[in-house]
Amino acid sequence: MSADRKYEIECQAIGSRPPAKITWWMGNLELHGHSQKVSEDGNVSISLLMITPTREDHGKALSCRATNELVRNGVRETAMKLNVFFVPTLQLDLGSNLNPEDIEEGDDVYFECKVHANPAAYKVIWKHNLSDSSGLRRKGSYKHIAWQKKLWYLSKVRACLSMTPGEWAARKAARELFAVRHQIIQHNQRAGVIVSSGDLAMQGVTRHQAGNYTCTASNVEGDGDSNVVELKVMYKPICRPDQKKIYGVARNEAAEISCEVDAFPPPENFKWSFNNTAETFDMPQSGFRAHSAQGSTLTYTPVKEMDFGTIMCWADNNVGQQKEPCVFHLIAAGKPEMPANCTVVNQTSDSLEVYCIEGFDGGLRQWFLMEIFEQQSASLQANISSKYPVLSAPGLDSGRFFKIFVYAINLRGRSEPVLLEGYTLKAAEKQT
Repeated sequence: MSADRKYEIECQAIGSRPPAKITWWMGNLELHGHSQKVSEDGNVSISLLMITPTREDHGKALSCRATNELVRNGVRETAMKLNVFFVPTLQLDLGSNLNPEDIEEGDDVYFECKVHANPAAYKVIWKHNLSDSSGLRRKGSYKHIAWQKKLWYLSKVRACLSMTPGEWAARKAARELFAVRHQIIQHNQRAGVIVSSGDLAMQGVTRHQAGNYTCTASNVEGDGDSNVVELKVMYKPICRPDQKKIYGVARNEAAEISCEVDAFPPPENFKWSFNNTAETFDMPQSGFRAHSAQGSTLTYTPVKEMDFGTIMCWADNNVGQQKEPCVFHLIAAGKPEMPANCTVVNQTSDSLEVYCIEGFDGGLRQWFLMEIFEQQSASLQANISSKYPVLSAPGLDSGRFFKIFVYAINLRGRSEPVLLEGYTLKAAEKQT
């Protein structure tokens, strides 16, 4: 039997006078909701029980009892032990000797996955930051079971599945393809990841292995997912990538330098220092402030030439101090470099576009300017600015040739121009 599917079970009592009364029992609990009829000759009592077994019914005894109260010892009974198939249920736990609130990078970690399934699971997989509740289960209508043991008989059983074999195979293939595309944990002893059906061990865990873990078991009834266990891995602060590294200011102009780190738990303190070719010194705490749980901002004003140089930032938390500082360079701000590799594209009868690669911004935020002049009259046709080196000029006259000047601009001025030539198509032409 499969759990949560409906079955019709038939019990026959033969040869009783008067006809026997049939009752059904699950252990010591009498079941209701069955019907009974008697054959025309009165020799056979037939009872039909509709039952939907659950996984909790596995191993219980289902019995059919025929009673004739007018006859001494007028009770006959037979029973069968239910073999209920069900989707695996799982319980995932972090190793019993581990404190989930005190795991640091470099510690050894293991999980225990307890599987309860009938029939036994043929596969157990482990997942990281993925909970796949695909709901892939076979669903049927009902089975008919008839009993007889001297007075009862058991007929062959046939399941009526609502899913065809082809549909089942297609669904299974889709599920396996989905699994491959996500974070299924593979056994890799060299990397310190040891996978078995019931255990997952990770030696020298890293911060990248933090997150949510689940295990999934499969049997012929479908897939069962465990509860989610979050693994928290504490680590020292590290410098966050993709920060602004170069700051350009003039003398007596304040620079706001932002230092961002990744850390768990969040950093408790920050430290700043300055270095140039002549000296190194720590910044006073009055010069910087926390701007977020993971960041600090230093306000620094260079007064003389020796005040430009390298500025470093460290953070610490209760795991320890950051090993490598975040490094920033403070330079005297200047004009930006001219854009590079500029190309005219998408020329139509009334528009064109220019794509460039930005150069060094001079230590300040830069933006871009494109000026378009009609080649014959030298009259200005368009003046386009953008935060990015992608500039589009609509509304141009058709069939004209142009000179195009592209600049990078910051608060210190313009770069040298990039000179290009372009054109618009004649109105009757089509772009090829």
